[in-house]
Amino acid sequence: MKETLNEKLLKNIKRDTITNLPYFDNFCMIAENVLAKEDDRYHIVASDISNFKLINKNYGFSQGDILLNKLIKDFCMDNERCVVATRIYSDHIVGLFITDESDETVVERVTKFNSKFINENQKDYPIVPIHIHSGIYKITSNDGHITNYIDRANMARKAAKGHYKINCVEYSEVLLKEQERVAEVLTVLEENIRNKEIVVLLQPKVNIKSQKVVGAEALSRLKDSDGNTISPGEFIPILEKTGKILDLDKYVIKYVFAMMKRWYESGYKDIVVSVNLSRIHFYTDDIAEEIIKGYEKLNIPPSLVEFEVTESVFLRDTDMVIEKIGKLREYGFKVSIDDFGSGYSSLNLISILPIDIVKLDKGFIDTSLDTKRGKDIMGGLIKMLKDVDLDIVCEGIETKEVEEVVYKFGCNEVQGYLHDKPISIEEFERKYL
Repeated sequence: MKETLNEKLLKNIKRDTITNLPYFDNFCMIAENVLAKEDDRYHIVASDISNFKLINKNYGFSQGDILLNKLIKDFCMDNERCVVATRIYSDHIVGLFITDESDETVVERVTKFNSKFINENQKDYPIVPIHIHSGIYKITSNDGHITNYIDRANMARKAAKGHYKINCVEYSEVLLKEQERVAEVLTVLEENIRNKEIVVLLQPKVNIKSQKVVGAEALSRLKDSDGNTISPGEFIPILEKTGKILDLDKYVIKYVFAMMKRWYESGYKDIVVSVNLSRIHFYTDDIAEEIIKGYEKLNIPPSLVEFEVTESVFLRDTDMVIEKIGKLREYGFKVSIDDFGSGYSSLNLISILPIDIVKLDKGFIDTSLDTKRGKDIMGGLIKMLKDVDLDIVCEGIETKEVEEVVYKFGCNEVQGYLHDKPISIEEFERKYL
């Protein structure tokens, strides 16, 4: 570090061998010393590099270290505003910055810095998308420990993750409340898994022509200690953002596999049950092998299980996803692309994806049926998909009239409140088996 970074305080302290930054304890000591003596305004900035593990994996640890040190050089070494910085772990760095600017200006400055850094370095790592996430905490009064300030900056940093149009977030009380809710949901998940209390529901899939139930989608619900159900619209984004969706999905997969074995041994051999796979699964090296290993023990046909993957999963790291989905399909599982039409579907991808079924999103269907042009587009899309031997399921069907229209267009099966809502396994067995 250069003279502007409190060189006097930094003498004779231990440093990280990779980055030459002070170790965390030394950083805290120096920062506390500075905050106790001066009255200027300070901010804590916490930053990390997205996909850093993939950079190490694809380019080697030495190249990862090079990128990390480039960030540190620009972030703090050559930044006269930086008082002191440290690497907490891996690619996660934290700095104490002195500023005389408004909060908005600080956020804007960090945002521009991140964007500039990405633009300058992405070309050196073409197969791994680089993104910088930063969180900022303004120290308004020195009435707490430095680690508390770091925690708040990290809370803001985590809030920026998953938002590729936002690379910097400032801490606020709203964030604190959101983080408290995240902690509550994660606690409920852990308790539900430990006590085997996750509620697994089934929503029927109906063949339009025969009007018989031919399958079902497995859906999950969490319940808190008071018996209140947490909406999937709330807990799914939280679990995906924290990576805990893996724990939920694995629980549901294991639960459904056991149910399918029981059904098969009882003579119910024609109901296909689908299970959702989050995009995070595909960053797990052995996801396909793990699922197959668990299913092989059941000794029942894999064609009875379908894995649903949302279309957005295929739009990033396409080759990797295709490889892992392909392994599941080669084993004999069915694979569907879910919510097709809800985002920016690429028809080019359809030709190379290892899938059997396309599930058309309710929003896409409702919008398409509003106009003649929309109906023509939807009819043409279904015809094209069927011409390449894909089955079609239309989601969110609520009226007989809509069902008749999609059937006329060539849709095979429907799912929605017209036939049934998601119901308990016991009720599904009683009504449909």
